[in-house]
Amino acid sequence: MKFCYCPECKTLHPRNWYSREKCEVCNSECTTIEVRRSIYGLSMYFVSIVAMILILLYVGHFQMEVSVFDFMSSLSSDVVVAGIFGSIGLAFALQYMDLRRASNEAERIVRNMEGRN
Repeated sequence: MKFCYCPECKTLHPRNWYSREKCEVCNSECTTIEVRRSIYGLSMYFVSIVAMILILLYVGHFQMEVSVFDFMSSLSSDVVVAGIFGSIGLAFALQYMDLRRASNEAERIVRNMEGRN
């Protein structure tokens, strides 16, 4: 995960793909800080894939009635929908935890950078 730190306005924020190394606040050059994803981020991707698979299975069986998905007939549509929304909610929670951890790590790196100067 990448963050932009602007030494001009002293802001730290997650780096957007469109920012092109510019601060979103004052438009001056920013320093890119890269922080590795944690197990929370990787788990978020896994849970998101599970949610996508459940959506595909739900639409294929309960909406389009595709015969390939007949194995889903043993499950209630309510159970599948609950699994979809539960997976999405869990993915949001994991993303929040990963972003919070990465933000704290980026702030620590900034404090160390400012301490050296």
